[in-house]
Amino acid sequence: MKFIQSTSTEEQILNRLNPEYIQYSEMQPLERSFLNTLVLRHKPKRILELGVSAGSSAVLILNALQEIPGSKLYSIDYSSSLYRDLTKHVGFTVDNYPELKQNWQLLTNGLACKFIDNLEESFDFCFIDTVHKVPGEILDFLLVFPYLKQNAVIVLHDTNLHTINNCYNDLNSNNMLISAISGEKLVPNYDRYLGMRFANIAGVILNEQQQENIWDIFNLLLQPWKYMPSGINLNNIRKYLAQHYTDYFCNFFDRVVNYQISKASCNLNTEILYIPKRAPATHNTAAVTTQELDELPPCVMDIFFAADNNYSQSMCVALTSILVNSRQEENFNFYILDGGIQVENKQKIEEIKNIKSCNIEFITIDGSLFDNCPLVSDCSHISKTTYYRYLIPVLKPEIQKCLYLDCDLVVENSLRDLWDTFLGDNYAAVIEDRDPINNSKRLKTKDYFNAGVMLINNQQWIKNNITEVLFKTTVEMEEQGLIKFVDQDVLNKVFDKRILFIHPKYNLLTCSIFKTKSLNYLNRELEEAQTQPIVIHYASNVKPWIQSCYPPFGQRYFEYLNLTPYRIN
Repeated sequence: MKFIQSTSTEEQILNRLNPEYIQYSEMQPLERSFLNTLVLRHKPKRILELGVSAGSSAVLILNALQEIPGSKLYSIDYSSSLYRDLTKHVGFTVDNYPELKQNWQLLTNGLACKFIDNLEESFDFCFIDTVHKVPGEILDFLLVFPYLKQNAVIVLHDTNLHTINNCYNDLNSNNMLISAISGEKLVPNYDRYLGMRFANIAGVILNEQQQENIWDIFNLLLQPWKYMPSGINLNNIRKYLAQHYTDYFCNFFDRVVNYQISKASCNLNTEILYIPKRAPATHNTAAVTTQELDELPPCVMDIFFAADNNYSQSMCVALTSILVNSRQEENFNFYILDGGIQVENKQKIEEIKNIKSCNIEFITIDGSLFDNCPLVSDCSHISKTTYYRYLIPVLKPEIQKCLYLDCDLVVENSLRDLWDTFLGDNYAAVIEDRDPINNSKRLKTKDYFNAGVMLINNQQWIKNNITEVLFKTTVEMEEQGLIKFVDQDVLNKVFDKRILFIHPKYNLLTCSIFKTKSLNYLNRELEEAQTQPIVIHYASNVKPWIQSCYPPFGQRYFEYLNLTPYRIN
């Protein structure tokens, strides 16, 4: 460990700055002095900054770089707007110092993995000051480490923020990270300042052991996460890790993410410091302002249905409900696994494009492929088209993931959050079925899920020949007399321990709406699903369109029906 004490010359270089930047600074004077001194002493040519905020630290660094010919600062921030004041843009303080901007490049609206590959050369200095909550800076370090030179200097701000006040107890990610990084620690030469018990900034000179000790950093991700990055960001991070780390660490990351998702409580925030709050869609429109939509990246969802002619009307209702409740930035490719839908019904289904432009492709399926797939008397409302989903990966192998939906459901809100779910190496993201305890015992599986809503990991299905395995397992289970709920039983058997359970609001089963026994959900989650469902699934043989049957939420089906060509006069 080395104590850092600024010299009078170093202080003079800092003090020559117009002090206007200080009013927006989130660093104490001695912290600014510490950062300034490290830049001046190590004379880096390429500096990377993560977390820009108003830009005060960028001003400080750029001022010091005037003493280092040929140097440049690259600053990255997840947002383009200041988190404290959305009317101001990130880094606006630097605008007041035009003489400094020639050595500065600002990159916004993305994590480091979005930009750093394009910055090509390595960095010899990195300043990180972002979320302060796990997994924040831990992920930041893993993203920048492949581009840090040996003996590069890392500086972390707010390393002991959690000691200042009880309301900051969760802000401890930098404390853990600075301890785990391999190298000589750099610490300010003061103990107490302005009521702070401990120095709140520190640095490390990386040594050659950091590559060997990278597990120490990955292992920090097992600490409880205080916010959950979006599925888009998790997938982008995963792709980046695959380019720069071994399969072991990529698989470790997958397991960590799924573990953290499984442990997430209702108090876990999503992108707490970054994503602007957006209004949920109502039943009839996506209630998001134009300004908010500009913050959201476009999205194309690939959604599969399987239907014969008998289910053409209910499938049209499901499709309509998706389009009605979609957001502006959401686009759809609908793939209909066609089990004999008549031409006039296909024409009616095509008319939903008048609600919102979308792609609809009818894929004719050879029914003889499923001659050995059994039907059962307990599921008389189900035809062999239910088995068609076995073919999804081989029909569209170019798709990374897709959403499969049964035809007997309606969607009450945007599916974006479901679509963005991080799948890792799981075969699918699913929702628990009714009576999971007895059904899992019957099949000798860990859990039991409902197959009517599945976010499918297409690439994992292809990699592990799942289509072939499903057909083979169907025959074996039929011979053993294990099939009670047709292909759903087979999917549960094959996917055992390779599924991710998501919130039950994405598949509210009307046939079990008042049941609370669950292996995977808390009572409050089940209650939320009943009061704020995203997908209402009329599972079992109790359907709203069958006379004498009227399941809970049945009226919603007819409200969407009247938006389709099948509307009731």
